[in-house]
Amino acid sequence: MIARALVASIATLVGGATQACEVPILEGARQLNGPGSSLVWRFVPAEPKIGEFFALEFGGCAQGAPFAAETMRIDATMPAHRHGMNFRPTIVAIGPGLYRAEGMMFHMPGTWQLSFEQRSAAGATRLTSDIVVE
Repeated sequence: MIARALVASIATLVGGATQACEVPILEGARQLNGPGSSLVWRFVPAEPKIGEFFALEFGGCAQGAPFAAETMRIDATMPAHRHGMNFRPTIVAIGPGLYRAEGMMFHMPGTWQLSFEQRSAAGATRLTSDIVVE
Protein backbone atom coordinates (compact mmCIF):
# COMPACT_ATOMS: atom_id res chain seq x y z
CA MET A 1 0.00 0.00 0.00
CA ILE A 2 2.79 2.43 0.91
CA ALA A 3 4.72 1.36 -2.19
CA ARG A 4 1.71 2.18 -4.44
CA ALA A 5 1.31 5.61 -2.83
CA LEU A 6 5.03 6.27 -3.28
CA VAL A 7 4.92 5.22 -6.96
CA ALA A 8 1.83 7.42 -7.52
CA SER A 9 3.56 10.39 -5.86
CA ILE A 10 6.70 9.96 -7.95
CA ALA A 11 4.62 9.62 -11.14
CA THR A 12 2.77 12.84 -10.30
CA LEU A 13 6.03 14.70 -9.67
CA VAL A 14 7.67 13.40 -12.83
CA GLY A 15 4.55 14.05 -14.90
CA GLY A 16 4.32 17.61 -13.57
CA ALA A 17 7.98 18.23 -14.29
CA THR A 18 7.61 17.23 -17.92
CA GLN A 19 4.58 19.40 -18.69
CA ALA A 20 5.30 21.97 -21.33
CA CYS A 21 5.36 25.62 -20.36
CA GLU A 22 2.95 27.73 -22.39
CA VAL A 23 4.18 31.10 -23.59
CA PRO A 24 1.69 33.80 -22.57
CA ILE A 25 -0.43 35.59 -25.16
CA LEU A 26 0.26 39.32 -25.52
CA GLU A 27 -1.64 41.24 -28.18
CA GLY A 28 0.75 42.84 -30.67
CA ALA A 29 3.74 40.99 -29.22
CA ARG A 30 6.82 39.78 -31.07
CA GLN A 31 8.15 36.29 -30.47
CA LEU A 32 11.73 35.11 -30.02
CA ASN A 33 12.76 31.45 -30.00
CA GLY A 34 16.03 29.81 -29.12
CA PRO A 35 17.29 26.39 -28.06
CA GLY A 36 14.87 25.39 -25.28
CA SER A 37 13.51 28.93 -24.90
CA SER A 38 10.61 30.97 -26.20
CA LEU A 39 9.62 34.50 -25.31
CA VAL A 40 7.00 37.07 -26.34
CA TRP A 41 7.47 40.80 -25.81
CA ARG A 42 6.03 44.18 -26.69
CA PHE A 43 6.83 47.85 -26.16
CA VAL A 44 4.64 50.04 -23.95
CA PRO A 45 3.86 52.46 -25.55
CA ALA A 46 3.85 50.54 -28.84
CA GLU A 47 6.38 52.92 -30.45
CA PRO A 48 8.96 54.27 -28.00
CA LYS A 49 10.26 57.77 -28.69
CA ILE A 50 13.89 58.81 -28.44
CA GLY A 51 14.63 60.35 -25.05
CA GLU A 52 11.38 59.13 -23.43
CA PHE A 53 10.95 56.32 -20.93
CA PHE A 54 9.14 53.18 -22.06
CA ALA A 55 8.49 49.68 -20.75
CA LEU A 56 8.64 46.15 -22.15
CA GLU A 57 6.01 43.58 -21.29
CA PHE A 58 7.16 39.99 -21.71
CA GLY A 59 6.75 36.39 -20.71
CA GLY A 60 8.20 33.08 -21.75
CA CYS A 61 9.72 29.75 -20.96
CA ALA A 62 13.21 28.30 -20.68
CA GLN A 63 13.88 24.57 -20.46
CA GLY A 64 10.13 23.89 -20.04
CA ALA A 65 9.60 26.23 -17.07
CA PRO A 66 8.16 29.76 -17.02
CA PHE A 67 10.51 32.70 -16.50
CA ALA A 68 10.62 34.20 -13.01
CA ALA A 69 11.24 37.94 -12.49
CA GLU A 70 14.21 37.35 -10.18
CA THR A 71 16.02 35.28 -12.83
CA MET A 72 15.58 37.77 -15.68
CA ARG A 73 17.76 40.59 -16.95
CA ILE A 74 16.71 42.95 -19.75
CA ASP A 75 19.09 45.31 -21.51
CA ALA A 76 19.51 47.19 -24.78
CA THR A 77 22.77 48.05 -26.48
CA MET A 78 23.92 49.73 -29.69
CA PRO A 79 26.50 47.29 -31.08
CA ALA A 80 27.77 49.77 -33.69
CA HIS A 81 28.48 52.35 -30.98
CA ARG A 82 29.59 49.87 -28.30
CA HIS A 83 27.34 51.29 -25.59
CA GLY A 84 24.02 50.62 -24.00
CA MET A 85 21.21 52.44 -22.29
CA ASN A 86 21.86 55.04 -19.60
CA PHE A 87 19.28 53.38 -17.32
CA ARG A 88 18.84 49.90 -15.84
CA PRO A 89 15.24 48.68 -15.95
CA THR A 90 13.32 47.25 -13.02
CA ILE A 91 11.34 44.05 -13.62
CA VAL A 92 7.96 43.61 -11.93
CA ALA A 93 5.30 40.90 -12.23
CA ILE A 94 2.06 42.08 -13.87
CA GLY A 95 0.21 38.75 -14.04
CA PRO A 96 0.72 35.00 -14.07
CA GLY A 97 3.86 34.46 -16.16
CA LEU A 98 3.86 38.10 -17.36
CA TYR A 99 6.41 40.75 -16.47
CA ARG A 100 7.12 44.39 -17.16
CA ALA A 101 10.61 45.91 -17.46
CA GLU A 102 10.16 49.58 -16.51
CA GLY A 103 12.50 52.52 -16.86
CA MET A 104 14.01 51.87 -20.28
CA MET A 105 15.05 54.64 -22.68
CA PHE A 106 16.58 54.80 -26.15
CA HIS A 107 18.61 58.00 -25.94
CA MET A 108 19.61 58.14 -29.62
CA PRO A 109 18.40 56.87 -33.01
CA GLY A 110 19.91 53.84 -34.67
CA THR A 111 19.97 50.05 -34.37
CA TRP A 112 19.54 48.78 -30.84
CA GLN A 113 19.77 45.17 -29.72
CA LEU A 114 17.34 44.08 -27.00
CA SER A 115 18.69 41.29 -24.82
CA PHE A 116 16.50 39.06 -22.65
CA GLU A 117 18.63 36.92 -20.33
CA GLN A 118 17.28 34.24 -18.01
CA ARG A 119 19.78 32.96 -15.44
CA SER A 120 19.65 29.63 -13.63
CA ALA A 121 21.99 27.23 -11.88
CA ALA A 122 22.52 25.56 -15.28
CA GLY A 123 23.73 28.82 -16.83
CA ALA A 124 22.20 31.70 -18.77
CA THR A 125 19.84 31.64 -21.73
CA ARG A 126 19.85 34.77 -23.89
CA LEU A 127 17.47 35.80 -26.64
CA THR A 128 18.05 39.00 -28.65
CA SER A 129 16.17 41.15 -31.12
CA ASP A 130 17.47 44.01 -33.25
CA ILE A 131 15.31 47.14 -33.29
CA VAL A 132 15.75 50.22 -35.48
CA VAL A 133 14.79 53.39 -33.61
CA GLU A 134 14.21 56.53 -35.65
